[in-house]
This record gives sequence, structure tokens and C-alpha cells, in this order.
Amino acid sequence: MFMCYLSCIYILFLVPVCSYAIKLNNLVSSSRPSCADHERLALQQFRQSFLINCAVSDSAYPKVKSWSGELTRDCCMWDGVECEEETGHVTGLDLSSSCLYGNFPPNSTLFSLIHLKKLNLAFNDFNYSLIPSKIGQINKLQNLNLSNSSFSGQIPSEISKLSQLNTLDLSNNGDSLANSQLNLKLQGRGLEKLLRNLTRIQKLYLDMVDLSTKVPIILTNLTSLKAISLQYCNLYGELPTSLFKLPKLEFLYLSGNRDLAGFLPQFQSTNPLKELYLFGTAFSGEVPPSIGNLAHLEQLDLCGCYFSGSLPSSLANMTKLAVLLLSRNNLGEVPFSITNLTNLEALDFSNLEFRPQDLFMQLSKLHNLSYLRLAEMKLATEIPPFIANFTKLNYLDLASSQIIGPFQQWFANLTKLRQLYLENNQLEGPIPQWFSQFTNLQSIDLSYNNLFGKFEIFFHLKNLRNLALSQLNLTFPSSTTNSSLPKLKLLELEFCNLTDFPQFLQYQNELQSLSLKGNKIKGNYHNGW
Repeated sequence: MFMCYLSCIYILFLVPVCSYAIKLNNLVSSSRPSCADHERLALQQFRQSFLINCAVSDSAYPKVKSWSGELTRDCCMWDGVECEEETGHVTGLDLSSSCLYGNFPPNSTLFSLIHLKKLNLAFNDFNYSLIPSKIGQINKLQNLNLSNSSFSGQIPSEISKLSQLNTLDLSNNGDSLANSQLNLKLQGRGLEKLLRNLTRIQKLYLDMVDLSTKVPIILTNLTSLKAISLQYCNLYGELPTSLFKLPKLEFLYLSGNRDLAGFLPQFQSTNPLKELYLFGTAFSGEVPPSIGNLAHLEQLDLCGCYFSGSLPSSLANMTKLAVLLLSRNNLGEVPFSITNLTNLEALDFSNLEFRPQDLFMQLSKLHNLSYLRLAEMKLATEIPPFIANFTKLNYLDLASSQIIGPFQQWFANLTKLRQLYLENNQLEGPIPQWFSQFTNLQSIDLSYNNLFGKFEIFFHLKNLRNLALSQLNLTFPSSTTNSSLPKLKLLELEFCNLTDFPQFLQYQNELQSLSLKGNKIKGNYHNGW
């Protein structure tokens, strides 16, 4: 009875407090102006211009579904909409990954939102529409992101009118790197003209935009730049070394421009660079000793260039390095202790002329590695046992490196592996049954070794998407069920002495690439395939 009495007093006390809190909340909400009717209508009409299609992405979320109903007349309360507190004007619109699909209207009501400062439409599908020239009307924009959204055609010169921009991202509107289809274009002197008025730009991302030009000098004069990404843009000529010396530049990505030449400059200790990617360019010359002055550098990718000479010992000073990728250059021995680079997570020394034993002794102490490529090297050894210490390893590539012998038991401990490439070696013996424990594996290539085993070992790997086992001595099960199989996208079984189509193929309805050449298959497809 006493407890009941106390509960009643507590409830009576709580009710007025809660009522006061609700009234206070309503008062705060009503003190901020609602968005203007014309801005709400403009957003609704913009939303009605597109279909909602989330089928293309598991991570997408249709934010515009909240834009309806009497309870949501204030567009400042909508998902993805940001308003100014004092006026209620719409100043930010983030509809990234919102499942928008359809042609982008050239006269979209979006362009009437003249108070917008941030516009993010990334990761939608605008069906290869042109970027409308009227985007230049939103002249208060500071952040514009139209990346990964299937735009095409010439980038309108009107973007250069957005003089308040500090971030511009038009990257990755091409179909894919595989077919080299660059849908967005800014050719001739287009890049130079675009940048002329963007004096406040801090982050410039134009990956996979067809620029087809030399790097304009004006880019080296934009001293506010912190990030430049011009990957796979068909840039050519020689890169001005002054670009490396921009006082605030932390991120520079120029990979994939195979006709872009240049040299690494003399770096000063005040250089703020954190990430430098030159993969697949025509850069050449020696790696200068002054690269050790880049005390903030965390990622360095010089793969597939024309660098030569010895690596400078000053690289050992770059203790913040997490990514070091140097494959396919004409570089000599490693004259420094890699063991100093204790933060290394990714290492690629493929196709370099390093002495294996010296290299192995140093690599054995890098316990944080999750990515290791030593492909196309003259290792002439068993799979190095020190790899057993890399408990975080998810990517291992030792292809074409003269690896010999059978799989050792310690290899079974690498259960975090997602990608494994051991093709074109002299591995021999059985494919161990414990391969079925590598449940994280997504890609495997064991082709062209002297291995044998049961194909059904791989049936347990539910995440497996790419499997290459060419020229191995395999036995295949006479029957399988759909529930027991991974859904492969790529399968290579060349020269495996097959005389019939394997039964499990009838369940591989997501297969995109199949190679069975060099077998002795006779007859037709099985019924029901």
C-alpha cells in the first residue's frame, strides 16, 4: 500500500514535468521558421522527376520517401534536407545513395533553391543525363558532389560560376575501368577554364572524367587545395613538379594516366603530403632521398611506373607509412630496414629484383600486414613460413614466383584470407581438406600447379565468387544440390581433363565468366540447364 502511494505521487509529479517538456520542445520548434512553401514545392517536384529503384544497391536508402504526408509539411524535417536556423531556407541537400533513377530534367526545380550551400547527389542513377547548365544558378554552393551517378557528356562551363566552391566531386561517372568508357568530358582547355574562378577550391575530384589535356599551370596556383584526384583522366605531358609543393596539399591521386610523365621533386620537411598515388603513369627517374622528409606520408603507390635505381635508405624514416606499393619498376635492392615501418598494412614488391632471404628476414617482423603481394619474383622457395605470423592477412599474392613444395599445416591458420593467388608456381601434393575452413575467401587462383584434390572442398566457401583451378588434377562429385554451393561469378577449369560438363554448373545462375578450354568435353548440355 505504501509503495502504491509513492508510485501515485511519482506519477502525479511526472505528468506536469513531461507536459512542460513537450510544450518547451514545441516552443523551440515553432521559434525556427518552417521552410518556405516554394522551396518545399520545388523539392517535391524534384522528387517526382525520378523513380525509386533500390535494386542496384544493398546499402541505398530512399530518403525522399519521408517527403510526404501532412505531418511532414516542414521540409526542414525531411531526410537529407538541412535548413538555416534563422530563416528556414534550404541550405543543404544530401540525397546520396537514395535510389533515384531517371533522366535529370534540364529545367529541374532543384535550381530554384538558390540558398543551397551543399548538394550531394552521389550514388544514384541519372541514366547518362547531361549535367544541366542551370546548376550555375546555385551560386552559393560550397560543396557539390555528383559522383557515381551516371552523368555523361560535356561538363557545363557554368560550374565555373560557382566561385564559392571548396569541394567539387564529379568522379566515377564512367561505366567501369574495365571498358575504359569515360562518359563525362572536359576536353581541350576545359579544365583550365573550369578552375579559373574556383579560387577557394580545397578538394577537387575528377576521376574518370575525360580531360585529354596537359595539367594546366593554373592548378599549381590554387594554394587552398588539400586534395587532388585526377585518376584515369587521359592526362598527358609532363606534370609540373610545383604541384607537389602546394602548401596545403595532403592527398594527390594521378593513377591511370599512362601518358602523364614526370619526376619526383626534392621534398621539404614542411610538406604535408599524406597520400601519393602515381600507379600506371609514365613517371621515371630515381626516388629522391628527400622523400624521407615526408614525415606525414601514410600511403605511397608508385606501381607500374618507370622508376629506377636504388631505393633511398631515408624511406625507413617514414614511420607513418601504412601502404607501400612499388611493384613493376626497375628498382634495386632495399637498402633500409623495412622493420622500422611498423605501421605497414599493405606491401607490394612484385616484379622487383630483391634477394629473397634478406627480404624475408625483414618482412617477418611486420605483423600488421593485411595485404601482401610478392608476385613475379624469383623466390624459389616454399611458401615462406613467416607468413603464419600475419594473423590479419586478407590478401596474399605469390603468383609466378617459383613457389615450390606442398601446403604446410600452418597455412590453415590464415582464416581471414579473402583473396588468394598462387597460380603459375610449382606447388605440389593434395589440396588440403582444411581449405574448406577458409569461409571468408572470395577469390582463389591455384591454377597451373602440380596439385590434386576433390573439387567439393570449395563447396563450403559460401562467400566464394571467383575460382580458378586450371590444369589441376581434380575429381568432381557425381551429384550436388543447389543449397550446398557458393554462387560463382568467375570459374576457370582449363585443361582439367574434363569429359563432361560438371553437374554443379546447372546451379550457377550468377556465373558471368566460364572457361573450360583444353578439356575433352563431348555431347550437349544436360537437360534442365
